[in-house]
Amino acid sequence: MTERQHSKNNRWLRGALVLLALALATILTALPARAETPPWPESPFSYLGKEQQLDKMLVGFAKAFGLQIRIETPLPEGLAAISGRSAAATPTEFITQLTAGYGLTWYYNAGTLYISRANERVTRMLPTKGMSGVALKKAFTEMGFLDARFGWAEVDER
Repeated sequence: MTERQHSKNNRWLRGALVLLALALATILTALPARAETPPWPESPFSYLGKEQQLDKMLVGFAKAFGLQIRIETPLPEGLAAISGRSAAATPTEFITQLTAGYGLTWYYNAGTLYISRANERVTRMLPTKGMSGVALKKAFTEMGFLDARFGWAEVDER
């Protein structure tokens, strides 16, 4: 292979990796929900609050399981304080119902519960045929494309 062909192949590979990285950066905003299973038991959960704002209730939920919380978007303003007992079949069901009721969504990764607006999330799948997850992660790390907020998850071939 000549120097010129080698250079052209390298440019093509770099360009393809950049496009793949951009597509996966979009995907990774939704994939972290698969990165880790939340550390709570799948058993009945109840929460008792007295005149609590939504942000305090979310913080209380996270603290109940020893988690950090990161609210990535402004919460709706002018909400009435929440009082009383709320119960669900599982903590997952509780946090899903609570956040959905306010147009929010959540995911858990690396000891942190992330909260954001549901309409800000996009899910896209991009096949990575011919490149293993390990190789792709290494390439993205070397190029500086990975964002620690989103973790890393690999989905089995379907």
